[in-house]
Amino acid sequence: MTLLDVLTALANNTGVNITLVDEDGNTLITFGAPGFGSIESDLGARIVKRIRIQSQKEVVITIENAEP
Repeated sequence: MTLLDVLTALANNTGVNITLVDEDGNTLITFGAPGFGSIESDLGARIVKRIRIQSQKEVVITIENAEP
């Protein structure tokens, strides 16, 4: 599943912050779920590796690393 697919599904969850991390654990960006439209298309096309629910207001999504 691509990141864009997941973010589209989460978009109606106002008050939820999403943090994107790469496979190495580096934080890429944190944003509110309804603001997913600001994500660049290259990030949106990456494959989701893991979704971790930290709390009712925080989700961490691990995406595949960019190809060199």
